Amino acid sequence: MHILWTTTCPSTQLALLASKLLADLQAAPPPFSLWLSGPLGAGKTTLTAMLLRQLGLPQDEPVTSPTYTYMNEYEINGHWYAHLDLYRTRGAVSSEDLGLVDAHSFSGMFVEWPELCPDDPYLRPTHTLEIEFTHGGTERTYTLKDVAKAKVPERKAPGR
Repeated sequence: MHILWTTTCPSTQLALLASKLLADLQAAPPPFSLWLSGPLGAGKTTLTAMLLRQLGLPQDEPVTSPTYTYMNEYEINGHWYAHLDLYRTRGAVSSEDLGLVDAHSFSGMFVEWPELCPDDPYLRPTHTLEIEFTHGGTERTYTLKDVAKAKVPERKAPGR
C-alpha cells in the first residue's frame, strides 16, 4: 500500500473531500473496493452517502447504514454499488453469506469495518481510507491509500 494523500478537514468541507476521493477511485481500473476504517461516529456512512450522491444517486433516495442488513445496494445510471457494514458480523460472516458472490457485478463497494473480515477475497480493497478524530473531535484526518495489485473478483448476478 502507498499513501495517495492525507488531509484534515471539518465536516463542513466533507463534500470537497468526497469529490477528491471519488476522482481517485474512478482513476483506478474498475471495480473499486473502498475500505472505510475509523471509530464509531467517524462519519463513514455520511461520507459513503456523499460519494453515492456524487455518483448520481438522487437526493430523495435514502442512504442509511446497513448495520442490521449488512449490505445496501444502489443502482446509479446502470451501475451497481454496494455499501457494506460488517460491524455486527464479528468476522463470522463471509461474502458468500452476504450474497456478494451471487449479487450484481458491482462497479464499486464501500466497506465499513473491513478489519472484521480482512481475508475475504470478495472484499479485498483497492483503496483504504483511514479516518481519525482530531482537534478534540471537531475535525477528522483522512488518509487514502491504494492497495498495489489488489484485484476484486468479478461477481455476476444469477442468470446474467
